[in-house]
Amino acid sequence: MKKNILLKFMLLIGILLSFTLNAGNKENFNNFEKFSFRMSNNPDYISYRIISGNGDKYPVQLNVGNYLAFMPSRYAAVNVYEFLSDTLKKDFKIIKVNKKGKITDQSKIIKYSSNDFFLNYKDNVDFEKAELKSLGMVFAGVKNVGIGEYKITAYGNKGISGGIDSKGLNWLNLAFIPTNSAFYIKMTGDKNLVWSPNRDYNSIQYTFSVENGKVMAVDKKGKHYLTIYQKDNSLFVDMAKYNLEFRVNQSENQLEYWINHKLKYVEKYQII
Repeated sequence: MKKNILLKFMLLIGILLSFTLNAGNKENFNNFEKFSFRMSNNPDYISYRIISGNGDKYPVQLNVGNYLAFMPSRYAAVNVYEFLSDTLKKDFKIIKVNKKGKITDQSKIIKYSSNDFFLNYKDNVDFEKAELKSLGMVFAGVKNVGIGEYKITAYGNKGISGGIDSKGLNWLNLAFIPTNSAFYIKMTGDKNLVWSPNRDYNSIQYTFSVENGKVMAVDKKGKHYLTIYQKDNSLFVDMAKYNLEFRVNQSENQLEYWINHKLKYVEKYQII
């Protein structure tokens, strides 16, 4: 009991200090200088799509800063809408328009937060856990099990699809392993964390680090797997087979998805 109380107290102090010492969401969490943990339960209009692999998709996630997040279906993802929010610094909607320029569909308002983008998405989230529930049953969750250590679990085959357009690429798949089993994320320093299928960490699958303004990931053999970084109004994800760029084109009010230097998809946004 005393250990749990102490853990909650330390988590609360850490959160308060982060808001005291930093100015905004980008400075707090996405400065590409360190990792910062927080949990969220995103609504379905924060759309995403798995680029490769198959599996259920969950809105519950562990955000570790620098637009990187982990979901119970054992995907790692980049949150492109958070990046768009940081770039615009205003509330916005994702819209669909026809050839005449008339809006035919739109998302709910995606709110900008000067402190934490995910403060808007805390349903069934507290200091200890974030849960996806339906009819009183928990289907997936993220649980804090120690200082800088989280257990992420999918308890059932509950798939969640979201967004106003099924072709959206707002989430990037990193790795897939079947559901109904837990995995662990543990911070080993402000600039390092590990991904493991068990809590004794004798089989670390991925190691993430922040180096020179970039998030770097290597697999268990030490082979480069992924790099995430920002330049101007673009968020880049470099992998072995893909070079991805999520570009905010403010002159056209659109979010552009570039794959291997080719424009593949566009989402229009409307500033509120």
